[in-house]
Amino acid sequence: MFMRPGLRRGPGLLGAVARTAVVAGTATAVSRGINRSLDNREQERAEAAAYEQAAAQQQAPAQQQAPAPQQAPAPQQPPGRQDDLMAQLQQLADMRQQGLLDDQEFAAAKAKLLAS
Repeated sequence: MFMRPGLRRGPGLLGAVARTAVVAGTATAVSRGINRSLDNREQERAEAAAYEQAAAQQQAPAQQQAPAPQQAPAPQQPPGRQDDLMAQLQQLADMRQQGLLDDQEFAAAKAKLLAS
């Protein structure tokens, strides 16, 4: 082959096109991978939020539909039994603290105990 002086032999037009295609294909693949990764992260976050919301909704009705707390029965005891009265009041306070009685139910049961 005869080469003219001053001309440099390189990949030529076809080589440049092929190199550009490889670079563009790699960039496209990387871009799709990043987008897929971001989409997966967003989907995981959405699923986690939906799971937390569902768990909260399941807990809320359970708290609202909890069986009506039973008021502590006030057994008929002789009036001079202060220890029993204090024990019953303490039991009522414990039930209220555990969430078994609300403030109104506690007040009603307490008034019933103190009246007897």
